[in-house]
Amino acid sequence: MNTENCQLDQAKTESPDRITITVKNPLDAGDAGRMIAMHGIIYKNECGYNQVFEGYVCHTLFEVLTKKETALDRYWLAEVNGELVGSAAIIDRGAGVCQFRWLLVAPEYRRFGLGRQLFQKALAYAASGPFDTIYLETTTEQVQAVRMYQNAGFVEMERYEIRDWGVALIGLTMEKKL
Repeated sequence: MNTENCQLDQAKTESPDRITITVKNPLDAGDAGRMIAMHGIIYKNECGYNQVFEGYVCHTLFEVLTKKETALDRYWLAEVNGELVGSAAIIDRGAGVCQFRWLLVAPEYRRFGLGRQLFQKALAYAASGPFDTIYLETTTEQVQAVRMYQNAGFVEMERYEIRDWGVALIGLTMEKKL
């Protein structure tokens, strides 16, 4: 397994002075389960999503973790004292295309730019590799994230309805040429 650690300085917080962002490829045993649980809990508490959303996250991770070629996939997991507090990934989709996935930061760590740092690290990796296009999927209710993606050069490619997650949503597919 390839791993790399970097530090994120924390300011004006009672949390530790530094958060270690571990870059993992592939994930360790249990990491996917922690990512699924974090997504399920946070999105239920903040957005009212149901267990079908957690199943969707589980399904998408299963699909990625069981594909044969994973050499170009990268996961960024932010941990504090062994607890997962943030995640992001770049997944190789073949033919020079990659997908940005699973960006999420625990609420108590959002004010310090951790999400932006995870996003920037993933974007830098995608741009430095064999990829010429990156895409992502999100929802219109994720206003700050959509703004961050637009500011980074992503453009909306498609809108679609999502009705399975306990609330009616508009999904977005966004893309950027690298």
